[in-house]
Amino acid sequence: MAGIQAKNNAEDGEKMVGIKAFDAVCANVANEDEVLTLGVGDDAHDPQHFFIIGRFDEDELAIDECIGFQSDDIAYELAAAIEAVTLSVDTLTIRLNEAAAQQAGYREYCAKISAVQNSGELQAALLTLFSGSKVRLQLK
Repeated sequence: MAGIQAKNNAEDGEKMVGIKAFDAVCANVANEDEVLTLGVGDDAHDPQHFFIIGRFDEDELAIDECIGFQSDDIAYELAAAIEAVTLSVDTLTIRLNEAAAQQAGYREYCAKISAVQNSGELQAALLTLFSGSKVRLQLK
């Protein structure tokens, strides 16, 4: 079940930024060639709804610039896009900053992770992904 909450602004016709929620069945963590990646989606092979967070540290860039966010709603990765992350027992919520939300069309991505087999790995991956960054990380 994917739930999308976005409303149209009657005054100027622009889409108001809302929340995109979906039931995740997989969460994959990979660390290849010094790039740590977390992917969450509604299907392991052909997801219709997903997001990917990646981190590739470069000496000349701030840590937040090295963390990228991409979803099924965006054609390319957005750097320094994440404002906050909340992980609870059954939900992973990614809150984007205003600029990224305007590009993605959503302010928050909310993945219901109760069906994810390896959800225990998420906390460790999130701690590593956002270590030293300005992202507010809440682990409940």
